Amino acid sequence: MPPKTPDRFSMIVFGISLLGLVLLTVLTFGVPATLVVLSQQRLLTGSVFVAICVLGMVAALYPSRCSGVLRFGKDKGERPHVKGAGTSGVGFAGHHPACSGFSSHVFRIGGKVLCAGCTGLVAGAVVSIAGSIPYLLLGFDVGGAGAPIFWGGFIGVACGLLPHSLLDLRRASVRLSLNFVFVFGAFLLLVGVNDITGNAAVVIFLLALIVYWIYARIMLSRQEHRRICANCRLSECPL
Repeated sequence: MPPKTPDRFSMIVFGISLLGLVLLTVLTFGVPATLVVLSQQRLLTGSVFVAICVLGMVAALYPSRCSGVLRFGKDKGERPHVKGAGTSGVGFAGHHPACSGFSSHVFRIGGKVLCAGCTGLVAGAVVSIAGSIPYLLLGFDVGGAGAPIFWGGFIGVACGLLPHSLLDLRRASVRLSLNFVFVFGAFLLLVGVNDITGNAAVVIFLLALIVYWIYARIMLSRQEHRRICANCRLSECPL
């Protein structure tokens, strides 16, 4: 199935996110570098970033606790009742409806069904937290490699923010990878910004962007889920 044309909402959210990424790049390479980055600044930066990652992991592992933000099912008025559609009802698999529309959103490990997107987010958060400890909390130096690290993070975040309707995501492994590089890309950006400029204002701007990017990723995913549900022809569905 070829990618579908993205809706206006998805493109607006992606556009704002990309604009923030471009502005971050301008600030990172345009603002004079801070000669001395205080250890307290790195410690505070690392602590805030780790807290963001932990909250993101909680949202990914326990989406029902965040149902006000993550809910994506069809409202009663939107539910299409098609004569002759499924009559046996649909259960859940990896907190997605166990139907063909969401088959590429989940994968199995040892008989257990997992959400590909959430697994990628959690894996990215775990690796990012592990990387934050030696660099941001213990003062590990990347040896002036801030620029390539920054651009690696730029690509990772940009790929992770792409509306899924622009892509042909028929494999759960692709969804997992995109979400992993999204979170890990944010960590690389943080390392790159600290190494290139170390300016506290730019770092704070990046942390605020990361929070917005997570929200934007949730909104883009919810919009995709709603589109799938709106096109669903099952009359009986748990959503």
